[in-house]
Amino acid sequence: MSNILYVMPGTGATLDEIARREKIANSFLINKNNKVKVVDTDEGPESIESSIEGDLSVRGVLRKLIEEKGSYDAVIIGCGDDPGLFSVRELMDVPVIGPMETSIAYSSMLGDKFGYITISEESLSETRMIFRKYGVESKCASIRSMNVTVDEMINNKISEKEFLDTFVREVKSAVNCGASTILLGCMSMAYMLIDEKVKDIIDIPIINPAKVSVCTAEVMISLGLKQLTSLQSKVNEFSTGERIIGEIENIVDYGLFVELQKGVTGLLHISNIPKSMRYNLKVNFKIGTPIYVEIDRINTDRNQISLKLLRR
Repeated sequence: MSNILYVMPGTGATLDEIARREKIANSFLINKNNKVKVVDTDEGPESIESSIEGDLSVRGVLRKLIEEKGSYDAVIIGCGDDPGLFSVRELMDVPVIGPMETSIAYSSMLGDKFGYITISEESLSETRMIFRKYGVESKCASIRSMNVTVDEMINNKISEKEFLDTFVREVKSAVNCGASTILLGCMSMAYMLIDEKVKDIIDIPIINPAKVSVCTAEVMISLGLKQLTSLQSKVNEFSTGERIIGEIENIVDYGLFVELQKGVTGLLHISNIPKSMRYNLKVNFKIGTPIYVEIDRINTDRNQISLKLLRR
């Protein structure tokens, strides 16, 4: 059995919505023995509907993945704009899937040019920049917005019929511009299963980013493909017994995450903290402050560094 971690950037999803998405994501699995776990983050904007919200979400995604590192066989960034994708790939040695990047790859196999339909007008300039970064700007026939919000969608403030009618109109406009496939630009659209609901009306492929992300993660795991990271070489620069002044990056129930150098974080486990200090970690330690540590163990297979606390 393989385990896939699906991280929703942001803090706005309710527990019911997270559970709903997890159930749907698991229904996409090719091998039903595998499992998708859907989580959100502890910091960041409520939803990702603009460029700045995407940028603000990355810190929370990275912290969540540092906490979960080593527990999963693949990671999916659960946002249509792939926020933090390349930063996460520096951190992880398992496959890291970006829904937009993956959808574009499938589109290139199915047609010449694609149409991209999302919900928010505010994200369109960011989308164009991402397409340039991915080198597919010339493959995009049309970028269109439906001018609704995530809140309106998931809280039923717009009827499904009205939403689907608008979507079909935008698809037809994209086709008139030369699109031979359609990409869904928002994961909330993906979890509406909008591609299935209009399949009898729209006769060109509609690529659901949630579906292709889950299935691609499974395939990469089954092929034994791993992420090549710059973190691997950075971890090898350290040695057991080395003493370092690091900076506290995060405080969790089981210890402190300490940044040893840019892009490299070690765990100071609570068992390596004096009893007098371990019961009130957030009182005795502060994020962003320096801390004197010694490297206790290095796990090169998982790119993990364990630390001891030193007194100066």
